[in-house]
Amino acid sequence: MSFRELKTKADAFGAALVASRAKGGCAMKPVPKGKNVEDLTGPHTILLFEDTCADWMTCALGALSQSLVVATSYATLGIDAVGEAIKASNITTVVTNRKNVERVAGLKKQCPTLQTIIYTEFHVEPKDQGKPITVPKGLTAIPLEDCFAFEPTKEAAEPTPDQVAVIMYTSGSTGKPKGVLLKHESVLASIAGLLDVLGKAATTGDCYLGYLPQSHILEFCAELTCLALGMHIGYADPRTLTSTGAVRERPDGSINQKPEWPCPPGAIQEFRPTFMAGVPKVWDILKKARRGVLQTSRWRRPPSLLSARTRTRPPSDLISAQAMEDKVAEMSPVKKFIFNVAYVGRATALRQHRDAPLLKALVFKKLAKMLGGKLKATISGGGAISSEVQTFARVAFCAPAVQGYALTETCCSATVQPVDDGNIDGVAGAPLTSIEIRLESCDITDRDGKPYRSTDTSHLGSKCCGRGEVQMRGTPVTAGYFKQPDKTAEVFTEDGWFRSGDVGVWRPDGQLQIVDRLKNLIKLKGGEYIAIESMEKEYSTSSYVSGVNGGLMCYGDSDMDRPVAFVVADEKKCCAWADSNGVEYGTFADLCATPEMNKEVLSSLIKAGKSGKLGANEILAGILLLPGTGAKDNETPQFEDPWTPENGALTASNKLQRRVIKQAYGEATGKFEALKAKGIR
Repeated sequence: MSFRELKTKADAFGAALVASRAKGGCAMKPVPKGKNVEDLTGPHTILLFEDTCADWMTCALGALSQSLVVATSYATLGIDAVGEAIKASNITTVVTNRKNVERVAGLKKQCPTLQTIIYTEFHVEPKDQGKPITVPKGLTAIPLEDCFAFEPTKEAAEPTPDQVAVIMYTSGSTGKPKGVLLKHESVLASIAGLLDVLGKAATTGDCYLGYLPQSHILEFCAELTCLALGMHIGYADPRTLTSTGAVRERPDGSINQKPEWPCPPGAIQEFRPTFMAGVPKVWDILKKARRGVLQTSRWRRPPSLLSARTRTRPPSDLISAQAMEDKVAEMSPVKKFIFNVAYVGRATALRQHRDAPLLKALVFKKLAKMLGGKLKATISGGGAISSEVQTFARVAFCAPAVQGYALTETCCSATVQPVDDGNIDGVAGAPLTSIEIRLESCDITDRDGKPYRSTDTSHLGSKCCGRGEVQMRGTPVTAGYFKQPDKTAEVFTEDGWFRSGDVGVWRPDGQLQIVDRLKNLIKLKGGEYIAIESMEKEYSTSSYVSGVNGGLMCYGDSDMDRPVAFVVADEKKCCAWADSNGVEYGTFADLCATPEMNKEVLSSLIKAGKSGKLGANEILAGILLLPGTGAKDNETPQFEDPWTPENGALTASNKLQRRVIKQAYGEATGKFEALKAKGIR
């Protein structure tokens, strides 16, 4: 799809939304100028409940062009969350997939405002496309393609900067999802700030790989920034990013399993992106070894966004990438030695703001091709990435690996490492030009027992220019939470600064370093604090931790002397160790219960923690090893199950649901109590 075709479709969709029902439209009304959407009850808001695809962005742009409000809901949050969003926002129109129409229609009784369901054919089997859909009385189901056939309105109701553009519902990691209000000026200011950073490296015609949820602020703003830069966007299924574990049927009917042109199975090899964003778990999975599941998936080529092509969803529930470490492990001892020497050499050169062109060409070129071979930069957001993983990505992918920091409430605007100087690990970058940031003193203490003060000049032995809670203000910052004035008041100071809840440190070079969240700083029995999220970031680098199946969760409280952790184990790595060390076991769950396996994994985690420079009081005293091989969609996670959004152990953006995990292994099983006891002397 070209930019011209995108505009034509978006304008047509916007016209369909405001057209009368007599003309086959949705009869929505633009938000009146000067009015607050929170005070309105009319048909002003549309909900997007669909996976990441070109249709999602087209619909969003079309609705925004008519001064309508776009509400977003994670496709993995479930139908109950959709119902709550519809009721809270008086939504009359929902865009969803054909496969979800029946579920959305079932909300009609509890959501009387719902009138129209517009459905896409994304990832729908060809035999099912175009079939008539019957919905209950009072509802209308319209194919998205019918909306694209409307004539654009002669005079679109252009929005004003201070009108709300998006109600973005959070993933719910801190409780019930909240609707974050983002104005048009907030979105534009965020894009402008990102352009200042990414625009230095991007050129018209570059390609961005879109696979993260578009209902996540990182993906939403990243795609809008790419459109502003004239870049292509290629959409992919996150489960088949690479060719390993997937096959593709060629036009002649033959099957291709190799990651090479033409017709590679993996989206990365197909699109060969120049820019790619991801959350820390994505980079960790690409680095580590993972067990793939071979399934056949067919490709079709429907129109997609900006000259790129879209992949149909494969039938498997989990097709994961063979990781970089797998590739290295398959090398001969001599090649492995050469790789390790080259890795240290290039990593050292990059830290000194140099490069090693010969090593890059001879050693890392093949590994870089796993990500298409054309990367100009990778960007990590949505949480802190460990130094080990960031260094590996930078060295092996042959492209700058930079980290950013922001929140939904700041419209993805806060800090980003410079693309042309992304050789520092563990920092979130310098502030974007669109926002102001300050560090406010807080009463909690670091692991040395010292309170965080904005006047501090030292952080755990390193020089700094202040420490404290990260607070922000500026145009990108949210107007508040939709119809939740009490929640809004909680996160703003009296002088108008947004309280992030994150603890940060200003480095002497002007870059921000996030050290933890206020709510995740836990006080142990001795009175010292431990930084749970920082600990998890370092411990997750152990090869025995399965990021695909959930990762690990650290735990501590005031009754304990030392922290402990729930660990979802990597089956391939654990079984390989057990087989080579003569440990007998039946199932993988049996292996996870053996003292030998627990001792080995705990030893690996402690090594990772010390390598990540965790404090002595942050070193684990014990673990509960979980197999992660069971069903992913049980109502609550069982002992053998992975942690997933479907069973509530993770949020829709793959953040830990600590309360759910703790309860799952609590009183009913006694496993939590036994684990906690390991941290009590």
